[in-house]
Amino acid sequence: MNRALIPIEKILSFLFFLFIIISLDPYFIWFYNTSFYLRVFLYVFILINSAYYLHFHLKWKVGRGDVLIFISYIVLIIYAWFPRELGGHLSFAMLFTGIFLIMPIKVKMLVWEYFIRFHIVFISIGFLSYLSILFGLQDPVSYLSLDSGRGYFIFLFTTFIDHADITFSTEVGIFSRFMGYLNEPGFLGVINALIIIASRFELSKANLILFITGIFTISLGFYFLIIIGSFLTFYNQKKEFFVRNFIILFAFIGALFFFKDSEIINNLLISRLDISDTGISGYRRGDGGNIVNLWLSSDLLGFLFGVGGTEGPSSFYLNLIQLGVIGVVFIVLILLLIPVQMKIKRYPWVFLFLLFLTSFLKPGVFYINYLIIIYYATYTLNQDNFTKKYEYK
Repeated sequence: MNRALIPIEKILSFLFFLFIIISLDPYFIWFYNTSFYLRVFLYVFILINSAYYLHFHLKWKVGRGDVLIFISYIVLIIYAWFPRELGGHLSFAMLFTGIFLIMPIKVKMLVWEYFIRFHIVFISIGFLSYLSILFGLQDPVSYLSLDSGRGYFIFLFTTFIDHADITFSTEVGIFSRFMGYLNEPGFLGVINALIIIASRFELSKANLILFITGIFTISLGFYFLIIIGSFLTFYNQKKEFFVRNFIILFAFIGALFFFKDSEIINNLLISRLDISDTGISGYRRGDGGNIVNLWLSSDLLGFLFGVGGTEGPSSFYLNLIQLGVIGVVFIVLILLLIPVQMKIKRYPWVFLFLLFLTSFLKPGVFYINYLIIIYYATYTLNQDNFTKKYEYK
């Protein structure tokens, strides 16, 4: 490969990395009314660099699998917009996710490297800041109230949600569920858990950081994904790795029960596991039964294509009511096609199954911040299929 063309790949990868970060809606872009302008400039640069890369570098020679996944994604976008006009659910930004999907694997993995380094560094620094807050060594830098009505205490490299059930004063300082640079602790917990599972529970410094910070999110999603994912993943591992990881998992579950009498753990975690006629108390994603009944009681058009911009809970049910059965089938097919696109020997069934479970907590599993983890999960399962460290040759 002509080394003169290497920078454009790195630039393009970095632009897609920035796209992922903005898609995660980090707190440091909330302060100024610049989010819209940042997105516009970023989209323009991605479009220009992608066109240059595809034309001058790849000569428009793109794999059939890449074309298929790209077309499928664009069809999903068009389907969501017309005639249902779900601009709030699938925004114009999804077009650039489609462009990302058509890029070669080495570009995608460079994007992953940029992202995971950023994520680890920011949550590490944020966690140190978080500990200083717990011990009363730091006061909020500012307070921010978003248009959604949710308020945030802004600290150095992390934030606390202004909600009595999540953030409260202690004898020493202020306690809250850790959320790092993201907009809620459950979101960080799910992202951390999926990355750990994608890496097949590799014992690394990065995973240790993800695991510790994930615990402090006190996210049911994190705990459930780690426990279920560990059993499903360990089943296929060699005996010595199974025993080692099982001990770690057992110690993790044991620690939860040991601290169950703690007022903080009981209020923020144990009490959320109470089961009643309305379901698990900690599952705050709306009444899925009513949503499904609304969808089922709609006409044939609504059943197949959804009932449009109707508000719904932040869960899988939102996709169902807005996109209908055909839209959900499209999403599932796209997620299933991504590993096939990479021409692999081993399919990441466990990861995709857990990702589908995640959709009951976060409906946007087809957004770029989740898709990049699918590529990483597939890559780690099939490393022998790809050039080591995505070298340019």
